[in-house]
Amino acid sequence: MEKKPSIDLNRLAMLDTMARDQRITNDDLIFHMARFLMSANYKRTPYQIYFQGVYRARAESFDSIEKACVEFGHVGKLSFPPNEIAKASRCNPDKSSVFYCSTENCVPIFEIRPQQG
Repeated sequence: MEKKPSIDLNRLAMLDTMARDQRITNDDLIFHMARFLMSANYKRTPYQIYFQGVYRARAESFDSIEKACVEFGHVGKLSFPPNEIAKASRCNPDKSSVFYCSTENCVPIFEIRPQQG
């Protein structure tokens, strides 16, 4: 029987905290995430994968675009919610956070199902 790799969730949580607090550069985050994936025996295909970034959406209501830009002015504001306030969704049960994102800019809009008005 093949032994499953041990995944260091504490390391992942540390990277999340550093990203939320803006204490890590994008290049360093990509480097550490690659190491994390390798430790989990993630297998890459033979071609080079270029990480251009991800898109994420959040349903909120603001009086102006300026207020929205202030609220979401750094990457920490677009992270997943704390477990205690996370609601059940397509890929997660109640009180369990999941980071929904996409490499395509239109997908997050469909994920949040925005209402007109």
